[in-house]
Amino acid sequence: MIDGLRVRELRVFPRPRGELVEILDGGEGLCPRRSYLSVLYRGHMSGWHHHRAGTETLTCLAGMLKLVLYDDREGSPTRGELQEIFLGEQDCKSVSIPPMLKHAAKAYGEERALVLVFSDLAGEDASADKVEDPPPLDYDWSLKIT
Repeated sequence: MIDGLRVRELRVFPRPRGELVEILDGGEGLCPRRSYLSVLYRGHMSGWHHHRAGTETLTCLAGMLKLVLYDDREGSPTRGELQEIFLGEQDCKSVSIPPMLKHAAKAYGEERALVLVFSDLAGEDASADKVEDPPPLDYDWSLKIT
């Protein structure tokens, strides 16, 4: 696992009328100041970027998402590591991404991916925090069957 990355399986509570999925329970250490819904159409992606100071926590509410992270942070014990995480309706989890960790995501499956994003930065700080930043590698986005 890449240093500083946190992946948490979400608790799903079955109920007679459906399910309740607990997104945040306070144990993440995240104090969300901004939240938004990102919609990725099937086959489309959110390009490579990092955040200078903010931590983001992502949860895919509908559809499926492939999140790819690359660590090229100076001084990181996992520098040079690449990690792929699938999340969505069929694999309920949240992923907290620390500052300066490069990441990108692509929607897979038959439908769009609805991604709930929590940030510990608000307003203009959050907007200015994002840096478009391709990794120094040629990543293959095709699905690999193993």
